[in-house]
Amino acid sequence: MSKAIRGFLSLLLFTGLALHLVFWAFIIIRIVTVPENHIGVDITAFNFLSYGLIGFALLVGFIRRTFYIPLVAVVLALASLGGIHYVDKNNLMLQYEQWLSRGMPEKRMLNKVDSGR
Repeated sequence: MSKAIRGFLSLLLFTGLALHLVFWAFIIIRIVTVPENHIGVDITAFNFLSYGLIGFALLVGFIRRTFYIPLVAVVLALASLGGIHYVDKNNLMLQYEQWLSRGMPEKRMLNKVDSGR
């Protein structure tokens, strides 16, 4: 395989990694700064990008025969899948319709302590 194609595949892989990092920066900033836990966009749709990154990283790893960067991409994508599941199940960020169907739950923050009073 030519060097140009390998370089292009690496560029696409790094782009997928960068998209994941930008997405998680947005999620963390939004969870910390916005008191509401509902949003118009369904963040579980991001799982498709994670699945695509896993498949593409495996493809690049087999084509280039180097596995370090593709392994980092797979680990990041799996962590993203787990993180989206955690954010969804703990009602930290929900799509508006899901928020309504779950009974408009309050946002559970990790730093809040229930005194039991």
